[in-house]
Amino acid sequence: MSFRITAQSPLPISTAQIDYFLNSTYGADLQETAPHVFQWVSVAPLEPGLREQAHAANIDLNAIPTRWRWEHVGVLASDMDSTLI
Repeated sequence: MSFRITAQSPLPISTAQIDYFLNSTYGADLQETAPHVFQWVSVAPLEPGLREQAHAANIDLNAIPTRWRWEHVGVLASDMDSTLI
C-alpha cells in the first residue's frame, strides 16, 4: 500500500525539514501544492512518533492511502478554521 503524505504549516517549511520527513517516510515526488504545503507519496506508513516530532516543529503531518477518493466520503466535518475532523 502507498500513502499520500501532506506536510503543512502556518510558517515556511525549510528544505531540511522536508528532507527529514522524506527520509523518514521513504518519500518520492515531492510537490509544493500551496504556500507552506508539501505532498509526496510514500511506500510506507508514517513511522511511530513522527507526527509528534512534526507537531513540535509546528508542522501538521498527515497520511492518507493513495487508493482513498473523495467520492468515498459520506460526511465531512470541519471546525471553524476548516480543519478536517
